[in-house]
Amino acid sequence: MIKYGITSVDTLHSVLASELELEELRKDLVQNLMIASKWIRSIPTFDVLGGFDEELFHSIRKIHDDELEHYNSAKDYNKWCMGSPYKEYNLKHYNKVNSVPGLVDKVIDLEIAATMESPNLREKVGNFDHGTFLHKAFRCFHNAVGRKDHEGKTFVVAGRTQSGKSAVKGVIQSMGGVLGIPVIVLTKGVDESIDLNEKLRELSEWTPVKKEHVVVGECQGDGIVVCA
Repeated sequence: MIKYGITSVDTLHSVLASELELEELRKDLVQNLMIASKWIRSIPTFDVLGGFDEELFHSIRKIHDDELEHYNSAKDYNKWCMGSPYKEYNLKHYNKVNSVPGLVDKVIDLEIAATMESPNLREKVGNFDHGTFLHKAFRCFHNAVGRKDHEGKTFVVAGRTQSGKSAVKGVIQSMGGVLGIPVIVLTKGVDESIDLNEKLRELSEWTPVKKEHVVVGECQGDGIVVCA
């Protein structure tokens, strides 16, 4: 360990996090060291020499493995089920997510993180409480996966001019990209539609939605303009 400059738990964690090759150590041992060092660092007052033993490590390792399994389950559920309507095939995944305490929240947290990954979008949402909004929205989509009688929701964004409505639509647009579903924004007037389209294209930067997919179109019949 000293060869690699490891003289404490903190330096051990730093070396392992840097993915430096520790040639003399097996990969499974390196992983165990990473798990143990992360846990020890989370409790600065813990007496490592007097309190750390094999039994404690196994309990720490089990917690880590359970969390990893839940994380992978949440990722798979988001990839294959979220954003889909009710299907018999998806029902078992829906039931599994609901049966594990905290897993629905993990599913939603991952979706919110993916939606708000763009620093450009995070900067422009301003004071909008996007966390609460997205949590409710993703829970609605989760319920749609496993409930036949689930009724969809309509998003109405209203406010004064220059009050940040476009940024809210940008969040919904990014959410649609994460879920893999189309988003249609209705507004009035050709000029307003073109202006909103430009704003949404700008807000799509570094989100799952590509700029070329943010298009504007006009319905010739009643003059309502659709931006999506």
